[in-house]
Amino acid sequence: MPEEVSTPSHLPSLAYSEPRVAEPWSIESEADHLMADLFTDVDLMLDGGSQLPTKPAPADFVALQTVVPDPLKVETRPIAPGPQSPPVMRPQPAAPPTPPPLRQRLRDNLDRVLFAIACLSFLGVLGWLFSQGKFNGLRFQPTPS
Repeated sequence: MPEEVSTPSHLPSLAYSEPRVAEPWSIESEADHLMADLFTDVDLMLDGGSQLPTKPAPADFVALQTVVPDPLKVETRPIAPGPQSPPVMRPQPAAPPTPPPLRQRLRDNLDRVLFAIACLSFLGVLGWLFSQGKFNGLRFQPTPS
């Protein structure tokens, strides 16, 4: 059985409850529907359809009692002289850093040499591709004058 949907009598019919005709979707019509839906209550209040409440709203807060803390009791007694602390030792300047071992230096140099070889290989492949005409689309064509 189909059920009838009714809106309360104090609310006007919303924009979405109107029958929609098969029309192409547009952002403007969707925005108009959303704005009408959003500002329906504001329009009602501006038209005088709402009344102010006669009773004030109940308070949502809880009254707190003032709490006074007890005063702190601090005992004062003389501090007995303790044993003398040893003088603070200043750290000695560190020895100059030792150079890295030979094996570490060779590994660093080998990394640099291999990186240079890889870069030169990449440039060689690019040169070969240019010479074969594989990059024709990337070249700038002069415009006829």
